[in-house]
Amino acid sequence: QVFLHAERFRGKPLQFFDFFCGPGEDSAGEPGSPLIVVNELLAERARIDQRGHSVRLFFNDHDAGKIENLRRLCSEKSLAWQPQFESLDFADAFKKVENEIGKYPSLVFIDQNGLKHVTRKVFDGLTAVAATDFLFFTASSFKQRFGDLVAPEIKLPASTLRLDVHRVLADVYRQWAPKGIFIGHFSLKKSANVYGLVFGSHHWRGMLKFLEDLRSEKSKYFRTSYRN
Repeated sequence: QVFLHAERFRGKPLQFFDFFCGPGEDSAGEPGSPLIVVNELLAERARIDQRGHSVRLFFNDHDAGKIENLRRLCSEKSLAWQPQFESLDFADAFKKVENEIGKYPSLVFIDQNGLKHVTRKVFDGLTAVAATDFLFFTASSFKQRFGDLVAPEIKLPASTLRLDVHRVLADVYRQWAPKGIFIGHFSLKKSANVYGLVFGSHHWRGMLKFLEDLRSEKSKYFRTSYRN
């Protein structure tokens, strides 16, 4: 949405990188991050075409079976843009596209399976280029031990509640972030699960638009319990 309203991005390719995309939907048929992106892009197809954007979708998951399922789901939609599907571990996937992230307006997704890979070096790479926003998220239902959840150089206090992991991470990322990076943290409830989100943007308008979308009563995916 931000990229589609910023005049400086008019006519430029829009890039979306999901490094732990999963199968595209959960066991209940609810869309995961890659299909949420696809559905939002389809909803904005007219504006995308009007502004002369091309779209690049990079979907990666080390589980080849999940990639095949996502490929099938995407094939059932009328996509004008052919996603790039990869089944690589994070290091290889990130290395493959690292020099392309931020070359054009880019949004990077990393879920709880990938937070342990967001080291200081990776974070510095994501924040070094001005046209890159990122969204990291955790789910309260995620059962991994805290010690395995985040990068080795991040120490979560023993008293940290699972619902507050994103708050602690956001504080660490703010310490790491160079001047001019806006970082917000939010929680959203969906059914019985609570998602902790950390969003980073190089422009305050990006943060504002993200907040507006979260608070919108028309949100298709997250409807209740916004708090910062």
